[in-house]
Amino acid sequence: MEPTKNVEKGAETDPSRSELWIYATGLVCASVCTSLPAEEVAEAVNRDRTFPEESGLLWVLSSDETFAGGEPNPCVCPDHPGTHNHYLLNC
Repeated sequence: MEPTKNVEKGAETDPSRSELWIYATGLVCASVCTSLPAEEVAEAVNRDRTFPEESGLLWVLSSDETFAGGEPNPCVCPDHPGTHNHYLLNC
């Protein structure tokens, strides 16, 4: 998958180089791969302001128990299982 945004330059080819990698976004959902603890994920995504500030919209961790493909939310990153997890966010 192509990343839509990353925190550190170069993370688009090596997500382990970034604390946070947004690998999929839609109108109301986003999927991230991160080494950050769960309580810091939404804050880190919102720091980059993917929405116009005047919209008042913010990303929050999703309460959905699974991703669209059936994987649990959150789940261990298959590429970096020792350091990264995948989280689903909603706005």
